[in-house]
Amino acid sequence: MGESVKQSNEPVVSPVEDLLQGKIVIPSIQRDFVWMRTDVRDLFDSLYRGYPVGALLLWETNLEVPFRTAAVVQSAKSSRKPLYLLDGQQRLTSLAWVYRPESKADGRFIDLRFDVRTEEFVNPSAVQRKDPLLIPVSTILQEGVQFYELLMDAGVEIGHPDFREWTKRLQRVNDIRKQQIVVITYSSDDYEEVAEVFARLNKGGRRLSKGDLVYSAIAARWAEGLQTMDAFHDELRDVGFGLDREAVLRLMSLLAGTTARHIKLIGSSMDGAALKEAWQATETALRLAVDFLSRGVRYPPVGRTHVTERRGGPRAAPASPAGEAAA
Repeated sequence: MGESVKQSNEPVVSPVEDLLQGKIVIPSIQRDFVWMRTDVRDLFDSLYRGYPVGALLLWETNLEVPFRTAAVVQSAKSSRKPLYLLDGQQRLTSLAWVYRPESKADGRFIDLRFDVRTEEFVNPSAVQRKDPLLIPVSTILQEGVQFYELLMDAGVEIGHPDFREWTKRLQRVNDIRKQQIVVITYSSDDYEEVAEVFARLNKGGRRLSKGDLVYSAIAARWAEGLQTMDAFHDELRDVGFGLDREAVLRLMSLLAGTTARHIKLIGSSMDGAALKEAWQATETALRLAVDFLSRGVRYPPVGRTHVTERRGGPRAAPASPAGEAAA
């Protein structure tokens, strides 16, 4: 698949439905949902007022990219290859939770309401929940809802002086479904290139490094992989040999029999056992290199530690005093 970028404007409800139907999935590198209820409230207020809410970035690829369970209940797996959501998880998940409350994976309902009197979105307190004019946004958003019925159910008679205006406000909330959102779809089988695109489009948010997608693959296919690798990185850092994670992954890719120029570790042949074997070879090679530098050329300075044997390879140990010969 050659690289290409498509940009379109779609009704908000379209990518929400795609997420709920499993046509859009969350790659395992993405962070968990972290927005507060007030963030969800502010998102809907922005949509109501026509403010821009940013673009969604989707990745289309033939690669077998691992993904994790979304924070929404997805009705079914798509019959075609899914699109991977690289940017916009917080927004899209929030929209889905309010649009389809039953889709929230943990079962804890987000109670977002609209005050027809003040045109404010509210996360209601226990007392406010008793106010009939704070109408659940999830109810207002449903297709075919009758706004006059919502007001009458809230005790507002048709003859009320604000009945018509309040009906218009409810219609405007429902029109959030049709609010246009920018959807960028990047098609590529080069995950390093995808990571670079993400970084340039998302400079204000969490930047995805070129190694992040590989780490997501490792996490999905080798359960204890990230913990093992992180522990080794911490150990090297403690003895003065902090290494760039991407460089280590390139070495791992080389020792796995692919190439060091690109990090080729998420192909179908790289299962958990292959990843573990490649990492063991990488760790052994790095321990030997660090041990040589520590003992042979007196780096790091005296007082630091070098690496000796651990798990069949070198491990951290006190460095030799300056006057002693290297072993």
